[in-house]
Amino acid sequence: MSDDTALQQQEMQEVQQTLLHMQQQLQLLAHQLQELEQVKEAIVSMKHTKEGDEILVSLGGGVYTKAKVQVPGTVIMNVGAHVVVEKSTKDAEALVHAQIAELENIQKDMGQEFAHMSQQMQMLQLTQGKEE
Repeated sequence: MSDDTALQQQEMQEVQQTLLHMQQQLQLLAHQLQELEQVKEAIVSMKHTKEGDEILVSLGGGVYTKAKVQVPGTVIMNVGAHVVVEKSTKDAEALVHAQIAELENIQKDMGQEFAHMSQQMQMLQLTQGKEE
């Protein structure tokens, strides 16, 4: 095997690893977007509750508990570093909407980069096929 062929093989492996990593990241982003959409829907439904209304609250993993609304029009949000704050449903919805928009932009950029890397891989495969 010539040095050029060995370098080309190494480059193909690196591109392949990068593509695999990017694919995993894109799947994670899609999952996060799906979760945020569900959160947004839940916040929107909270806008229509009144004090004393009974609701189901997710504990995660498909487990729920019943609860009664005490302060309608508000939710408690984690803002990071184990800090939670009370927000109006309007503010919470706007915040989640902004998070969704940001993740969609990241997903778009990563999708374009993934397409570029895929083209690079195809070119390497074509070049290698010609040399064999």
